[in-house]
Amino acid sequence: MRNRFLTTITEVIKYANMSSVPQNPDMERVIAYINENISDLLPVSSLAQLCNLSVSRFKVKFSEYTGTSPHEYVLCKKIEAAKQLLANPNYSVTQVCYQLSFSSSQYFATVFKRMTGMSPSEYKKLYAISQYGHPWK
Repeated sequence: MRNRFLTTITEVIKYANMSSVPQNPDMERVIAYINENISDLLPVSSLAQLCNLSVSRFKVKFSEYTGTSPHEYVLCKKIEAAKQLLANPNYSVTQVCYQLSFSSSQYFATVFKRMTGMSPSEYKKLYAISQYGHPWK
């Protein structure tokens, strides 16, 4: 329930930011690139190059446009993707971690817990119970 609440709040903030900030083709291109390449490493320097901006200028413009830093935005999108992958019983937490290019399973678990309030394995188990009435084995 907490996870659904956080997801809803994230979406409300996203849409509130979109309506208050004029469309920016450069930032929209970067956001589309992030979404299309979420499994890759996405360093801020590479994202800045997509807009032909310096890293510092890109960080400012991206934060103004989205309301969050590029790094935090990428992490949030990776955790959204992780939740979808963890819902699949064929993927282990470790497989999800490396599929989304996290440097280690410990870092993945730390970020996941910070953003969802539970560990990836707790999320996986809770999802299975909510969908199937029992945890996967």
